[in-house]
This record gives sequence, C-alpha cells and structure tokens, in this order.
Amino acid sequence: DEWLIEKCGPALVEVQAGRDSDPDYEVNMHLHKARMPFVEFVRKVSSGPSNDIYMTASNWEANRKALSPLMEGVPEFPGIVDPASNPFIWYSPVSAVTPTHHDLLNILLLQVRGRKRVLLVPPEHSDKMYNHIRVYSQVDLTKPDFDRFPLLRGAVIIELEIGPGDALFLPVGWWHHVTTLETSITLSYTNFVGVINNFDLAYR
Repeated sequence: DEWLIEKCGPALVEVQAGRDSDPDYEVNMHLHKARMPFVEFVRKVSSGPSNDIYMTASNWEANRKALSPLMEGVPEFPGIVDPASNPFIWYSPVSAVTPTHHDLLNILLLQVRGRKRVLLVPPEHSDKMYNHIRVYSQVDLTKPDFDRFPLLRGAVIIELEIGPGDALFLPVGWWHHVTTLETSITLSYTNFVGVINNFDLAYR
C-alpha cells in the first residue's frame, strides 16, 4: 500500500462505488462511477471485506494519466501483446465479486497481488447459462440454484485460483465469475499482436 501511495497517492482517480445498493451493479456500472484521491481508495480497499468499491477496466480511460507511474516495469509478452499498449488495472478488496458474464474479446489476466477464485463455463454450454442482459447471467456459479436454473445441471463448471505471478487466458465467450480472496491487483491485456480482438459486431 505504501509503495502505491508514494507513487500516486494524491492523484484523483475514478472507481466503481455504491455497488452494494444495486443488485445489477455490473450491468449498471456507468451509474456507479465515483472520484476520490488514490490514497483514499487504497485505504478503503485495505480496510476489510467489501463489494461496494472496486477499480475496474471500465475506469481505466479516466485513470490512464493519473496511474501512469504504476505502469513502469509492468511485464511484457513479446510477440503476444502489443508492447505499445498498457494493460487495464483491476484493484479490489477482499470479497469483491465480478458476477457471471462472458466477454466479447480475448483477455489475458495477470495476477500481481493477492488471490482470486475464478469459476469458468465453456461457451458450448451457453444454452445452460440463462443469458439475462447482453453478456450477463443471473446464475451465481458459487452457489448454483438448480431449482431456478435447472439446465445449469448440465454445465461444466471449472474452478481455479490465481495468485501473484499467475496468468490466465480467457478466450472470447467463456463464462466466468470472479471472487477476490485477498486484497487484489490484476492486470488485463486485450491488445494482442496480429489479432483483431473485438467480436462485438458478431454478437447477437
């Protein structure tokens, strides 16, 4: 924490906040943007379990300049990720949750700090995931409700844990649910070399 504060403490950053009051906080992420000094955010994240506050990829454009000192020395993946592009930062307290969804691009996650539990369902089982709004599902993969979602019984759920130094490649279309087990910083890379990594127009 002290290193982060030394690097960027006074900088004003954008985060997701007030999530506890909204069961659809991820769908409504645009309604939960808040600004605060980075030092205040770091202290809040480290103060204990919470799902109310989270810095996510959706905040990165607003934070790119403010948090640029943190990008010094981030890992490069020659031939895989465009070295001219910066990764997105995900910074979360214990118990923060990214609910079940799939993405419309391929993602490489690099866990820098803390541990996360990731639950995955392959795209060939999408018909069992009860797609709700766009790329989101109301299925909670941590405690499946088979009475409400009976088709889920036929889905393969893969559970894994990532910690500092681990990398996880999430191919487009893979459903995933993420829980922060320890105060966590994750980098996500999407700008792959030689790949048009955007399947939004093909999504129905």
